[in-house]
Amino acid sequence: MRINFLLILVLVLAVPCYGQLHLDDPDYTYQSVDGKVLEKSKVNDLLHSRQHYSLKETATDDGKFLVTLVPITNKEFHQIIREKKRLAREMKGEKVPDYSLEDQQGEPITNHTFDYQKVTVYNFWFTTCPHCIEEIPKLNEIVKEFPEDVTFIAPTFNTHTQVANFLKDNRFDYQIVTSAKSLAQDMHIRSYPSHYLIDQEGVIRKVIIGSSNHVIRKVKRNIRKLLKEAS
Repeated sequence: MRINFLLILVLVLAVPCYGQLHLDDPDYTYQSVDGKVLEKSKVNDLLHSRQHYSLKETATDDGKFLVTLVPITNKEFHQIIREKKRLAREMKGEKVPDYSLEDQQGEPITNHTFDYQKVTVYNFWFTTCPHCIEEIPKLNEIVKEFPEDVTFIAPTFNTHTQVANFLKDNRFDYQIVTSAKSLAQDMHIRSYPSHYLIDQEGVIRKVIIGSSNHVIRKVKRNIRKLLKEAS
């Protein structure tokens, strides 16, 4: 069995969403530490309570996943958060890891697809992340503001079908890359949304975690900075 430890932020007033939830995926089953199977609605309620949890994900022999909600203390929670954010920010100065995926239209996309662009912006998100959804209209405005020399990519661990259902009621102007869990892991994504700004050499120049008006301003400011450097 393969075991991964993921983290989720469960405070109601939290800014980012932590961890990778698959509440709409039938291949995922959730349980409490005493082995009691939890309904998806109950999982959602628990993860929006004041109790912190870590998510212990176990791959079963039939290719599905069992996720155990393990209560943790406030101190443990913040220690893990600091470590996860440190790993993400240490990606600055590194090249984007090699990957080969598909976008929502089924077109192949790799880490070299946009080498010709002066700036590439990655927004890591998922379809049930409230703060990811909240910032999408602002991200769409950024796309309009920078119509040339900038590519906007939105990797998500969600499947093509899950994203298609989401887009029925939500417009997202980034180029969405589906089933990108491996890329998120390679780039140490544990906080959603997360923004990575890449220069024309494929080097990660800025990592911006979270969602707020301040975050949006930082994304735009750093796009302008990289465009100026590349001109």
